[in-house]
Amino acid sequence: MNNLAYLLPVTVAAIAWGLWKSRHDYRRHGRCTIWGFISVLFMFFMPHLMLDRAMVYAVPDSLRDYLGLAICITSWSLCLIACIDFRSARKVLCLEAGRLTVRGLYRWSRNPQYVGWGVGIIGYALTGWTAECLASLLLFAVMVHLFILVEEEHLGRTFGEDYGTFCRAVPRYIRLGPIRI
Repeated sequence: MNNLAYLLPVTVAAIAWGLWKSRHDYRRHGRCTIWGFISVLFMFFMPHLMLDRAMVYAVPDSLRDYLGLAICITSWSLCLIACIDFRSARKVLCLEAGRLTVRGLYRWSRNPQYVGWGVGIIGYALTGWTAECLASLLLFAVMVHLFILVEEEHLGRTFGEDYGTFCRAVPRYIRLGPIRI
């Protein structure tokens, strides 16, 4: 926990700055600026650094380790597929709004990339589970949820009623039932 004692305040500050900067950029410019993008990258990096410092690395030797690895690979593959559904690297990086994406995995979730990323981190944490891993995961979950709220505000302004219709048809995180678009 000694490594995490100094990382926690830096992580919280990075998250607060990244959320503020992205919201400011979206409101002022309609996209992230380069400094906004760097702030968001740093914001997403810090909980991962905390998780890395909380992990105990070892060769997989238990069912939990292999399950965590399988979850990690599968969910990060889904995250990659969701990013490919955007069909624009600039859109994935928040540098342009592009068009509203409602195809592929976005028919089941408005944020499949974050769902995949989060589940992947859970799989990663399963391979070296500690209380500090749980703290890192909770911080990541709160950060992602707040960032999604910032993005939703921006998308509502950018796409108007089309985005409102999309929000009513597709849940924020995951749909388990039939598609209604």
